[in-house]
Amino acid sequence: EELRPVFAQFGPIDNIRAIVQKNCAFVTFKERQSAWMCINTLQRSPVTIRGFTFRLGWGKPTEQLSVGGTSGLPVSAPSNCLWLGSVNFDLS
Repeated sequence: EELRPVFAQFGPIDNIRAIVQKNCAFVTFKERQSAWMCINTLQRSPVTIRGFTFRLGWGKPTEQLSVGGTSGLPVSAPSNCLWLGSVNFDLS
C-alpha cells in the first residue's frame, strides 16, 4: 500500500499488480495521460521509499488495435500501464 500514494498523485489507478518472484510490479492507470505524466516526472526524479529506488518503464499495452492497409497486423494501443523493477515487497 505504500506504492499507491506515490502513483495516485498522477491520476486514478485501476490496479497495482505485484509479481513477487520477479521483484516487479505493474501500475495500471485508468487513463494513459496519467501514466504519461507519472513516467515523465519519475524518470527525471526517481522515487525512493525506505531506501529503495525503483526502476520505471512502460508496461505492455492491454489491448490491440487492428490496422488497415496491406499488412493487416495488429498494432499496440498506447499503454496506461507502467512497469516497476527492483521492488522490495516488504513495502507492498
